[in-house]
Amino acid sequence: MKKSPIWLIPYLIPLFLGAASLKITGASTIQPIIEKSASEYAKNHSVAFNISAGGSGKGMKDSIEHLNDIGMASRSLSAKEEQSLIKVTIGFDALAIIVNQHNPLTALTQKQVADIYSGKIREWRELGWSEGGKIMLINKEIGRSTLELFEGYSKLTHPNRPNAKLENSIAKERFDIGSNLESITLTAGMKSAIGYVSSGTADLSIKAGSPIKILSLDGIVPTKESIQSEKYPIVRGLNLAYHKNAENPEIAPFIDFILSQEGQKIVQSFGFLPITKDK
Repeated sequence: MKKSPIWLIPYLIPLFLGAASLKITGASTIQPIIEKSASEYAKNHSVAFNISAGGSGKGMKDSIEHLNDIGMASRSLSAKEEQSLIKVTIGFDALAIIVNQHNPLTALTQKQVADIYSGKIREWRELGWSEGGKIMLINKEIGRSTLELFEGYSKLTHPNRPNAKLENSIAKERFDIGSNLESITLTAGMKSAIGYVSSGTADLSIKAGSPIKILSLDGIVPTKESIQSEKYPIVRGLNLAYHKNAENPEIAPFIDFILSQEGQKIVQSFGFLPITKDK
């Protein structure tokens, strides 16, 4: 019999007691916020939580097909998704380009990022790092919102997408991975690597000692000020969504908790920005 992760146990106990439940799936970027919020919320509410990642695409698909109660998406909803779902923005984040801390580069332009990921630039010496060797591309798999954001910024397309054109595609020589943690782990472990992840997650990882660093894009570093002003080129909302015909009465109270002052402090504790700018 497969055992549940240990961190799920406090959330699942109420389920065995006949309490209400919430199933939440989707973006790995948002998952830590929801796990912490669920832990705090469960202290005063008899609700069992079942929380899992899988990507924004999965979260929205699950919500549309009534396979969850709430979906997590670290991107905007598509027009098709908005036909069926109600979206609630709980915070803001940015997409950061990361490299190993041994990499001497501090900045890239949009064109340089596109040339690196298309394979036009294959070695770090072409950007001034003579000892860098061949560039190792850390990319995201289809279904991840970070990939979609990166595609929008770089003007490149994942080669496995339908009708992808070779001249505008991400290079074939790459590592396709899922979560932000995987990308950070690989970039930290390979001096020649480059990847892209949530800036909030990257900041926390750096503070925890991960040997990576964030590069500025087009001369702008992803800071609180540059993200709130949207001067940084890749800003995104962190969204929860549920079906317009959802009947679970626990959905609204839990989302209200995340939007409360206490909930927004949890959002900020993970390096993200709250929905209201500081006054």
